[in-house]
Amino acid sequence: MTPAACRAVVLAVALAGLPVFGQGQSAKQPPQKQPAPKQKAGDIPNFSTAAFDPTVESLPARFPGHSCRAIAKALKASNPAKGEFETSDAYSKRLEGIKTTALFGGVAANDIFSFVRPVLSQDIKYEADSQTMYVYYLLPINLASRRSAADLVDVSLPKRTTYTGENAYGKKVSVEKAVYDVCALSLKNIEYEPRRTSANDGFKISPEEARLTKENLALLYVGKLAEPYYVQYGNISKPTIDAPTDVLWNGDSVVIEVLSVWAIDKSTGRVLKKDFRVR
Repeated sequence: MTPAACRAVVLAVALAGLPVFGQGQSAKQPPQKQPAPKQKAGDIPNFSTAAFDPTVESLPARFPGHSCRAIAKALKASNPAKGEFETSDAYSKRLEGIKTTALFGGVAANDIFSFVRPVLSQDIKYEADSQTMYVYYLLPINLASRRSAADLVDVSLPKRTTYTGENAYGKKVSVEKAVYDVCALSLKNIEYEPRRTSANDGFKISPEEARLTKENLALLYVGKLAEPYYVQYGNISKPTIDAPTDVLWNGDSVVIEVLSVWAIDKSTGRVLKKDFRVR
């Protein structure tokens, strides 16, 4: 399997190819890429421990933003979803308590957050004549919620296994299965549209700067937590005879209202654009 196939993210379920394999018939949509694995699940670098200031014009070099995994873990432990036997009044009061609770370091749920999403070099195109760097990639949906768009900001190295699959016509093939542990953002105010919702924008930059920036480009999601704050994340790519790769992405998802998306050079902290288009 090629590296590109390993990084593909399936956006939704749509009929394609032969019905496949003994694990059940499949449905799939054209793949979409995800950030390269950054770390093992559970590893926490020196993430930000204070609220983000969206008025700043530059960032520290190697700015890490907030930890999706740490924030998701704290939210999950606080159980922000309304209970079956919980009155609306009791739930509202409990939510107010969650909003002021420290989640990670000095960051509270009602603060402004920032999450760094590295951009893959194959999702970047530079046009030297216009001196413009363009980014384009499709956003996935969280199959656990099926409404808002999502983006993966933390992806672990996959666990790989193989099995023999068989389609409805009895043809067998060896299937490689990869399971990724992820932490995603559910973008509450960005509605998901299959094959359309994307990060798609550009910014001016000289050829000399572009050459250095391309390998260090990232998007910075700036936003506030939105109810229900935390949901599980799940997505799949089912195998076919022609593409015998079975991929599962699952893990946690922090629900945010996106205030803005920045394009940044994560090596220098330079802010390249503050109103990058994601929709």
